Amino acid sequence: MSAGARPLGVGLASAVLVAVVVAGGAAGGATTPSFAAAFAAAALVAAGLASLVTRDVATPRVTGAEAAGLACAALAAAALVPLPAGLAGVLAPHAAASRAEAVGDAAGPASLDAGATALATLGLVAWVFLARAARRLVEAGGARALARATAVGVLVHAGAALARGRYGEDDPLLLGWAMK
Repeated sequence: MSAGARPLGVGLASAVLVAVVVAGGAAGGATTPSFAAAFAAAALVAAGLASLVTRDVATPRVTGAEAAGLACAALAAAALVPLPAGLAGVLAPHAAASRAEAVGDAAGPASLDAGATALATLGLVAWVFLARAARRLVEAGGARALARATAVGVLVHAGAALARGRYGEDDPLLLGWAMK
């Protein structure tokens, strides 16, 4: 591929990638299991689309940040594995003590809130896929398309918030952070 050329569809892939992130922000982040699953599925679609339109670009190596994100996801997932009482007491003493006080048995997963832990795992993996998709698009010459799609996405989101009259109050911004 020549230095100035970019594969057909980079603009579309950029728009899909940004739409996934803006949708996540508009819904306030992954706050429900169904939304977290939809967000993860959309992240996989965005990553797949980026891979298709950038197939002439060498697959980027895993960065330290991506590896750290996947390691955190693996750690979160490990907290969902039930453990015998003795092992749970050594590896997760707070969780084991809380569980023993609540139900009389320290055995079980290290996570005291399995649903939140599963959502965190799903969210971390989704963000890693989104980061990889964005990186592939940039490497395929799509930095300008990604920047334009991001600008349009942010403007649409801000416009919708202003139209509802809640901007700066309780409207969640990108990534689910509320404006203060």
